[in-house]
Amino acid sequence: MSDIHGRYANFVQLLKQAWIIDDDLDWMGGEDDLLILLGDYMDRGEHGIEVLDLVMRLKKQAPSNVFALLGNHDLHLLATHFHPSYDSPTACSPRIDHFLRNGGQRRDLERLTPEHVTFLQNMPVMFKFGPFLFMHADNMMYLNYGRNVDAVNAAFKGLLSIPIPEKWDDLIAQFSERKAFLHQPHNARQVLSTFGGSRIIHGHTPIYHMTGEKADYYLRVLKDALLYCEGMCINVDGGLADSRPPGILLKL
Repeated sequence: MSDIHGRYANFVQLLKQAWIIDDDLDWMGGEDDLLILLGDYMDRGEHGIEVLDLVMRLKKQAPSNVFALLGNHDLHLLATHFHPSYDSPTACSPRIDHFLRNGGQRRDLERLTPEHVTFLQNMPVMFKFGPFLFMHADNMMYLNYGRNVDAVNAAFKGLLSIPIPEKWDDLIAQFSERKAFLHQPHNARQVLSTFGGSRIIHGHTPIYHMTGEKADYYLRVLKDALLYCEGMCINVDGGLADSRPPGILLKL
């Protein structure tokens, strides 16, 4: 699942429907069940902190079963927390203004605790399991930070451990790029040949942005992930940046 964007009620409902959590919001998955979250827990919706709290709760209860990756909106929240007045040359405005323009919620920013910050700063950005390569964004920036999953995750952890505004600003700009695999199978092959696996699972770009459907209709009926790029990619961004769709939890 990816791009929850503060839609806490949708998140809880999908996890319950999949028998991942019980009515007390406790982990109830089996020993072999994995919950892989691809980032963007915050922004757009009003309950990003509640989403993050539940992710942290489940990670604590089932550390070997729950894997939460960092998304660009989560990084943007961190950057705004540390440097709200930084005048971003890429955004041409102070960080806080850019954050709010892109769906950032003051409520989340005000309720962010040191525990939340530490959890976000230590999130990986890639995860590989069997033939599947999981990452938040459908872009090529991961190749700039290493030639295997562990190296990329280590590079990001190093960058996020010291909040240098200029470096984070550049990272946010890279993270925001999208559609690198749409009609460009050579890009998907390059990513897969570098990091391993035979299929990329990502979010970041709402599915209707890739299909060309009108959002007004498509968001109300969207229930399925999008298989594309000669079968090498699956997009699981169900459009929860908007309040209308139920969201997508893909079972592999």
